[in-house]
Amino acid sequence: MPIDLEQLAQELPKIKERASAIAAEVVQSSFEGSSADERVVATVTGAGVLTAVRITELARRQVDNLTLGDLVVEAVRAAEAAARQEMRDRLAEVTIGGESLGKYVPDPRTG
Repeated sequence: MPIDLEQLAQELPKIKERASAIAAEVVQSSFEGSSADERVVATVTGAGVLTAVRITELARRQVDNLTLGDLVVEAVRAAEAAARQEMRDRLAEVTIGGESLGKYVPDPRTG
């Protein structure tokens, strides 16, 4: 089915406004991710800014520095993936020419 360019041109300002509002909401939100063993939890904003890292007492006592660093990276990446997934899910609500905008946000499972 061909795209009606005239109709699309009329809808674009509304689409842009909705997508911008969604992006602003997600950017203002916080997302958590943890290492697989849940010894480290990281918090990032929807823009990917790291705002907190919590390391359990057990991890501070039992995990060597290099492994602890790996756990922090794992937790941060999980938090960033959660933020990307939220952006992807929320933008899936917005379509342009029958295509979901969510498909243009990188899939957190594949990078």
